Amino acid sequence: IRPNIREFGTIVSGSDIELRSMVSGKIVEISSNFSKGAIIRQGEQLAVIDTFNYRLAIDNKKATLNEVTAQITGTKAEIETEESLLKIGESQLELRRRDLKRRQKLGKKGSSSRKATDDAEIAFNEASQAVASYQQSIIRLRTKLSEQEAKKSRAVTALKLARRDLRETKIIAPFSGFLTQANVSIGQFITSSDRLGHLVKGNQLEVRFKLADSDFSSLFDDKESLEEGTDNQ
Repeated sequence: IRPNIREFGTIVSGSDIELRSMVSGKIVEISSNFSKGAIIRQGEQLAVIDTFNYRLAIDNKKATLNEVTAQITGTKAEIETEESLLKIGESQLELRRRDLKRRQKLGKKGSSSRKATDDAEIAFNEASQAVASYQQSIIRLRTKLSEQEAKKSRAVTALKLARRDLRETKIIAPFSGFLTQANVSIGQFITSSDRLGHLVKGNQLEVRFKLADSDFSSLFDDKESLEEGTDNQ
């Protein structure tokens, strides 16, 4: 015996989405198919937001990135110059050190004047100061380079975000289905909080209905089957 049960239910969507824009702006283009009840294909362009400000933002981010890149190139050149000067300075320092030691030995033997030894010591100190100055300059420039590279990283990220925002000016259907709502018009200014439409996935519709306890229990042969059926709901 098969029970014949007639009930009324409601067709509901297994998957749906509220269409919203990720960016703000004025609507400049709307698809002729963007209307209530229309069948939409995945990837279909439904509307377009004015791109002027977003293209301008990309140009500004590119300019910032180019500026920082140029600064990095200049700083690297400065570091190379200072490193070359440091090598020369270290060579001069070694010469001054040898000359000072020689003067000191000759002074002990009485073969060199006190003034010559003092002059050699002054020259050695000046060479030492020059080397220290080059070393400090290199440290300062490397710190500056690290800061500029961090700025470049932020500029690259900002450019990526600006390009993504430009892509988001096109409102694209994420999947195929049909529109149950369409709330947008040419010239309308929208933000990310505005609902533009409601898209229902057409191949995932479900029927929701309720069964009385007596009807539900009649679908099973015995109590054990009923308990198993209840657990599997």
